[in-house]
Amino acid sequence: MQKIKPIIKNIKKYKKNSFYKARFSYTKYIESLPIDDNLVLFESFMGNNFYGTPFYIFIELYNNLKYKNLKLVIAISHKKREWLEEYLTFHNIYGVTIVERHDKNYLKALATAKYLVNNVSFPTYFVRRRDQFYLNTWHGTPLKALGRKIHNHPEDIGNVQRNFIHATHLFFANEYTFTHIKDDYMLNNIYQGKYILGGYPANDIFFSKEKEAQIRKSLGFDNKKIIVYMPTWRDKDNKKHNKQIYYIMQALYEFEKRLDDNTIVLVKLHHLGESIICFEDFKKIKAFPDLYETYEILNIADILITDYSSVMFDFLNKDRPIFLYTYDKDEYMNGRSIYFDIEKLPFYQTDNIYELCCKINETNGEHIYLNLKKQMCLNDNNLGAKILCEYMFLNKKSSKIKIISADTYHNNKKNILIFAGTLMKNGITTSIKSLLCNIDLDKYNYYIVFFKKAGSKNIDFINELNTKVSYVPIYGRKNLRWMDAICQYLYFRNNISNKIILKKLDHIFKTEAYRLFNNFKFDVAIHFSGYERKIIHLLPKCSNKTVINTHNDLAKEKKFRGNIHFPSIKYAYKNYDYIGIVRNEMKNEIINHVKKIDTDKIKPMHNLNDISGICERAGKSICFDKDTECNVSLEYLNQILNSNSLKIINIARFSVEKGLDRLIAAFKRFNANNPDSYLIIIGGHGNLYQDILNKANETNNVIIIKSLKNPMPILNKCDLFVLSSIYEGLPMTIMEALILNVPVISTDIPSVREFLTKGYGYLVDNSENGILKGLLDYKNGKLGSLQKFDAEKFNEQALKEFYDIIEK
Repeated sequence: MQKIKPIIKNIKKYKKNSFYKARFSYTKYIESLPIDDNLVLFESFMGNNFYGTPFYIFIELYNNLKYKNLKLVIAISHKKREWLEEYLTFHNIYGVTIVERHDKNYLKALATAKYLVNNVSFPTYFVRRRDQFYLNTWHGTPLKALGRKIHNHPEDIGNVQRNFIHATHLFFANEYTFTHIKDDYMLNNIYQGKYILGGYPANDIFFSKEKEAQIRKSLGFDNKKIIVYMPTWRDKDNKKHNKQIYYIMQALYEFEKRLDDNTIVLVKLHHLGESIICFEDFKKIKAFPDLYETYEILNIADILITDYSSVMFDFLNKDRPIFLYTYDKDEYMNGRSIYFDIEKLPFYQTDNIYELCCKINETNGEHIYLNLKKQMCLNDNNLGAKILCEYMFLNKKSSKIKIISADTYHNNKKNILIFAGTLMKNGITTSIKSLLCNIDLDKYNYYIVFFKKAGSKNIDFINELNTKVSYVPIYGRKNLRWMDAICQYLYFRNNISNKIILKKLDHIFKTEAYRLFNNFKFDVAIHFSGYERKIIHLLPKCSNKTVINTHNDLAKEKKFRGNIHFPSIKYAYKNYDYIGIVRNEMKNEIINHVKKIDTDKIKPMHNLNDISGICERAGKSICFDKDTECNVSLEYLNQILNSNSLKIINIARFSVEKGLDRLIAAFKRFNANNPDSYLIIIGGHGNLYQDILNKANETNNVIIIKSLKNPMPILNKCDLFVLSSIYEGLPMTIMEALILNVPVISTDIPSVREFLTKGYGYLVDNSENGILKGLLDYKNGKLGSLQKFDAEKFNEQALKEFYDIIEK
């Protein structure tokens, strides 16, 4: 039943979830249907409306006889279909095909349209077929930071970044937006299409006084002062949502009461806000007419009021006043990055609604923000859509747009992909950080790759990456057909391997590599963690050279933790170019586990240490993180660490192979005769946390700390480091202790024996009694003097090993 449950679960998903089902159907279509050379698919804001640049490109194609051969298709969400039909009729558009996102017709259009136009992103299952043209126009000039500078959710860039990588053309209205998206989505060396800089099609309308007069008249607003109020939607959080609604309602009532009688305020809100406000209660306040495109209404505004919306930059084209009502600026900006210091923008700003009303009443006429307009709107004109369409669909160039080949920004250095694993607070993550601190980041282009879920749980890792290091979150699921899914299930769940299954797996991961990276090939791909089975099969499909690291005895990992898929490991050891080992003794272990392996490909690849970083962090004050859990207070911990008590420490995940239970048992026996001694265990994660915590709480003087970003100050104040592992690779924590001159005792396991027998520390029997004997010998001064660990020399050798593999 345990083996059948996943099958039943996936069948239920397939039947009930249109998005889940879509990737199966879409995969079938891209593999079987031909490209339709006359089909154009438009999608705007992920199908939530049909606004922005895609709409204006559509209008140009629909109304211009030059494009009469094209078949235009619009994608919309199921809930918005009825609105779209009414919206198109309102704009005198007839006979256009509408498809609903994720349904069969949408998938066929997405798979077969020669031309794709979007201003955000297509779904995670989308891949651009090699004969398709994909124009991504984005949606405006940003104030709020994008890409890797979204510090509160840096991992969420995955599908947008992936869409950019697939696009054949990325369009921008100005150098400012172009530079930020190119840099912050880390496209400089991985993107292979063309950048276009030109007039923004959505802004064309700002140059039409005729359309302005026409819409004013149709709405009955002749001789009225029109205010457009477009506040940014705050958050899904109910408290912030309620607070924003309160301030908006207050603003609307004050507008109604204090503004001149000839003033009309058109309010555009998120649909959740609009559903709460009853506009019938007002005379001067009206909801944004939803059958008009947003910029059609913006074009009639005498004044724009917003807060943090990028629409302010597009409205510069009108040469009319822009006001910012920023009542929650400090709170809103908390955790966000912005490209502009909002205080330095040349717009009138206030957090006082009464002052805002006075300013509206006394303001008339034009206002030209000349310098900012030159920066943001230099390319805008009334022909943006016409010129862009002629280039995309007729291959007709114009001096009013600038075409830049992406390879202009390629630096022609090697591109190195490193799969980073879970990003949890463990030895592998520490070793990746240390590697990145030691290698020359200017020598090659480095890309850290991780699953989006891992990034969500460990955003500090992403935010702390050097800006010279790019990253690519793996976002979305593999595209499969049913036979692919069955073969994948048999292989990964049941360890069944034959020619048919392996052939299918080869196809699955070629498709996945293309979904993630288009046809980009990395020069070298390193499976740094060495565990994740699906990554093992992915990396050879997206790189020219592959390396897999081995950090531990895999047979013991399989026995104790069950986290090893041996068919995948054997595949890697036989097919990868190199196997990196963190200790020399591992070579024999690998040979014993995998027969008929080319032993020449097994190379030492020791972990490096961030020596200066370790020393710097050790000198900082001890503090707990937001997610830190500890069975004593920080005050009590500091008291112990600053006392003359004997302080013993281990830093390890709460996992069976770390032997923490027997360390506690040995310490309990030791403490019985040495009551002024303390054991501190710091771990990042592990399924035995609660068991270890319970054992600690039953024993005197045992302190358990879970999830601590910087354990170095604690390690630095301890007298002895004890490694209690049943088996190990070569743990970083031993070397960190030695760098801080903390003596080390370790159980006698091959990896550590190879290292400590150089005189750096002491080995004890791999048992509870052995650990106890080591503690007693240390207390009684029987361990003698230690050899100084030369961390610099160790790093030099490890760095040479790394470059030897990269450069061969």
